[in-house]
Amino acid sequence: MKMKSLKFLGLVTAAWMAFSVSLTSCLNDNNTETQYISLVTVEQLLGGTVYIPDENPNARLIPQGGVASLADAKRAIIVYTVPELSDPQATEVPVTLLAGSEKYPVYEVTDRLDTVADYTSAFTGFSKYSVSVWQFMEMNVVRDRYLNVGFSYIADELGKTCMAPNHISNDTIYLDFLLKKKGDSKSSGTGMNCYDLNSLRYNPLINYSQLQPKDDSICVTVTMKATTGITEDRAVNDSRTVKISY
Repeated sequence: MKMKSLKFLGLVTAAWMAFSVSLTSCLNDNNTETQYISLVTVEQLLGGTVYIPDENPNARLIPQGGVASLADAKRAIIVYTVPELSDPQATEVPVTLLAGSEKYPVYEVTDRLDTVADYTSAFTGFSKYSVSVWQFMEMNVVRDRYLNVGFSYIADELGKTCMAPNHISNDTIYLDFLLKKKGDSKSSGTGMNCYDLNSLRYNPLINYSQLQPKDDSICVTVTMKATTGITEDRAVNDSRTVKISY
């Protein structure tokens, strides 16, 4: 499976945050509409396309117009406004998409371990990540399907990453997070990858039938080999676990 280089969510977020701050400033000066930024899951319901924001999974953002609706995306970062007198904290919120809204890449857990045999660690560990004013834990699952993994690394720039199946034990799926760095610099950076856990059901490298859910839930544990610092003098195993509905 071909692995593509990812955008740096940290850099994107920084740009969005700067953009958001400038817009808020404009709002105070000339009554410009408040603009919001969210990382969302794109879903098709009977009424059409809706966006489920990570920071408020009980809400539905309903596009009313603006730029292209991103209806063919799985995940997206959206920039939007809420009509005057609408409550942005309501369960269903009409929104107008603005320029800057775009698909967010979603990856599958690999079924070709032979293609990642030369992926060596350049991670420094898991890392919390931010989208606009919202900060999220290093690893979380949204909609019981999309696994978000925030991480930090050492390299000139982010190279290729991969999530690989390891094994299943009782109620837990174990995955290995792998990275092949790009460049020889010891500079550091951050990122966030999103993986579609549904792909595991069809992955020949893991026997999904062995899974034994407890209390209608399962655990997903992600392990990475991380260095102890910029000097890359020693590698340690680091892991995070999340529980999701089954």
